[in-house]
Amino acid sequence: MIQVVYEKKKARLYCTGHARSGEPGKDLVCAACSMLIYGLADSIAKLSGKAELTLESGRAVIGSQTKNMKRKKRAKVEAVYWGYRNAFRLLADNYPAFVAYLEK
Repeated sequence: MIQVVYEKKKARLYCTGHARSGEPGKDLVCAACSMLIYGLADSIAKLSGKAELTLESGRAVIGSQTKNMKRKKRAKVEAVYWGYRNAFRLLADNYPAFVAYLEK
């Protein structure tokens, strides 16, 4: 199972595990989650300039230091996180046997 956790105070998303909803290379739930992870990582890296990125098989950490950002930039980063958090929530709602989503 894939577990996705977003920590709002730290502006950090953690993703661990594997969906195992299909055979390797043909697992559509895994592919969907992977694309969300890579899209979020790319967006946060480009917007924040100081992103914390760990992208490994079965493990991802995406974070940004929004505390010291200017207001407009922080608002953009938070909007990107909101969109991707919603996408992960939808994935978990549609595939609860394979994806769990939690916000802290």
